[in-house]
Amino acid sequence: MNATRVKVAIISCGLLVAGTAAANKPGRTYRANRGRIVFQQTPFASFSTEKQFRKIVRKARRNKVLRRGKGGTWVFHFIAFMRRAPKATKVNLVWYRRGKKREQVDYTEFTVPPNEVTLQAKTTLSDAQGFKPGDRLEARVTRLVNGREKIYARCRLKLK
Repeated sequence: MNATRVKVAIISCGLLVAGTAAANKPGRTYRANRGRIVFQQTPFASFSTEKQFRKIVRKARRNKVLRRGKGGTWVFHFIAFMRRAPKATKVNLVWYRRGKKREQVDYTEFTVPPNEVTLQAKTTLSDAQGFKPGDRLEARVTRLVNGREKIYARCRLKLK
C-alpha cells in the first residue's frame, strides 16, 4: 500500500515538472524566427495571444527598408529572437555597412536578463552617427566572448 502511494506521488511530481517545462518553452513564433531581428518604424502593437503576436511579427518580417522620419532620423523598433540566451546582462546591437568589405558603423548597448531569448527595444539612427540614405546595412545582436563576436540575431535592411 505504501509503495503504491509513493508511485502515485512520483507520477504526480513528474506531471507537474513536465507541465512547468512546457509552460516555459518558447512559443511557436519564437521558434519560427529564431536568430532573426524583425523591425518596423512604429512601436509594435500590444497583443494578448500567441496568434496575434505571430500575425504582428509576420507583418514586420516583410520590412526590408527603413524610411527616414520627420526629424531626419531613422527610428528602428525591433524584436530580436536570439538563437540562445546570452548568459550575460548586456548585449550590443551592432550596425555593419554591407559591401565587399564589411565595415562597422555604430553600436548600441542593451541590458537584458541573462536567460531571456528575446529583446524588444527601440533605437534611433542619424547622420551624425555615420548613417546616410541608400546605406545597405546589417544589424546584429551580439556579445564579445573571449575577444570574438558571438551573434545571437541579425537582419539586413536599406535606409531610404
